[in-house]
Amino acid sequence: MGVELRKSIESISDVPNPTAGWEAWKNSNVTESPVKIISEPVAAIDEVLVCEGLELISCVKCDFCWENAGASLDEILYLTLDSGERTSDSDAIHHYKNHRFRCQNCETVFCAQCKASPYHIGMDCQTYQIRQSSKPCRFCKAPVIKPENELFVVCESADCVNYSSQVCKTTRKCGHACCISTGHTKECNEMNCLEPECTAEKISPLDCTHEDLCSICWTEELSAKPIIQLGCGHSFHKDCMRAQIQKSPGSGPISIKHLCCPLCDKMIEEDYGDSDMHHEIHNGNRTRIELIQRSLRQLQIDNITPPEDVKDPGVYAMDLYNYYNCEKCRSIYYGGKRECGESLRDLPDAHYICDGCRGCPHHDGEDLVFKCRFCCSIAVWFCFGHTHFCEPCHSRWTELADVGNQAILAENAKIGICSGPDTCPLGIAHAPNGQEFLIGCRACDDELMHKPKCNTV
Repeated sequence: MGVELRKSIESISDVPNPTAGWEAWKNSNVTESPVKIISEPVAAIDEVLVCEGLELISCVKCDFCWENAGASLDEILYLTLDSGERTSDSDAIHHYKNHRFRCQNCETVFCAQCKASPYHIGMDCQTYQIRQSSKPCRFCKAPVIKPENELFVVCESADCVNYSSQVCKTTRKCGHACCISTGHTKECNEMNCLEPECTAEKISPLDCTHEDLCSICWTEELSAKPIIQLGCGHSFHKDCMRAQIQKSPGSGPISIKHLCCPLCDKMIEEDYGDSDMHHEIHNGNRTRIELIQRSLRQLQIDNITPPEDVKDPGVYAMDLYNYYNCEKCRSIYYGGKRECGESLRDLPDAHYICDGCRGCPHHDGEDLVFKCRFCCSIAVWFCFGHTHFCEPCHSRWTELADVGNQAILAENAKIGICSGPDTCPLGIAHAPNGQEFLIGCRACDDELMHKPKCNTV
């Protein structure tokens, strides 16, 4: 169609060079649309190429001409912007329908009004030219004309000005601004640059840029807010990291997951750069050291040897066992193997009581003798941070313990009723089966020193 149309135009009488007007417009600074509909025959026009009754379009790249048959896109309800967002702005849709073209010869997409290629979706020509002569705000991406700092562009919105005051703007060796939250103890050049150019050239060892989403909130790009960079090199929104660190772990097994990098699980250093979080990180590191020491001792008690390929026995041991904070004294106590603790959780805090608060303030662990929660036998297992089992009851714990929340004894559990100390295998008066009961401490009671560590007495 385009070639035939060009030939037909060139054969028009009284028009010595019909493409001259189009070439003149292309080389001019005229921003008026080159597309016109002519109702009366004319010989030639300097600014645009015209033909009687025809609307002609010429490609800004290859000069190919074709007839514009008119927009037939009335069904367009929205436009998809380069950012992936959608707009239903009527002016943007109208401009798109009337000025956006794709060359039928070379498939170049362009604006017939301002000659821009590719076409500026969602913007009129004036807005597009302003965008082209401006730079985007570091945080909200709004256009900023003639920014004060070319390396760190910030608009005048209150949020962005506040964010800017929290960010280091020192120029790195690579030529980019530091852009990391102020207060970091490392030199700017020692931290990873998050500019796409540095990542693409492998100047930064981690494949991450400020255009990536924060791996904590997963809703905004890293550049949308001040960034904190951990010692491991991973970066997150400062506010997101603060919220994670200050998040209460809740009841159940003690966890220091909130004090580790979400991407590599490395413990966050105490001096990683944000003083208002140092207290939480310091306490978390102390807890971690205590958990490792206790877990290593428990390995010896259980006679477990770490596999040869284990690089850190402390971390290996800590992953095997659960520890809890006593609801009464807040001390840390051993609560059984982790594989058990994952099965019965979310109980009221009152169930989590350490051995000292249960009866002996001086000794714990192997020195204390508990009755099985579900029968008249001595317990040899401690699970979930709150329940003691004898061997037979432990082997059928799913029949006895309710894996639903807020309960321990299963609704249809079949447990025996003790008739009293005269007939009880333990020979003592104790709490009803279904409740925890401490018989005594071997280290404090000479008689208990001779009690066997088995499921019955």
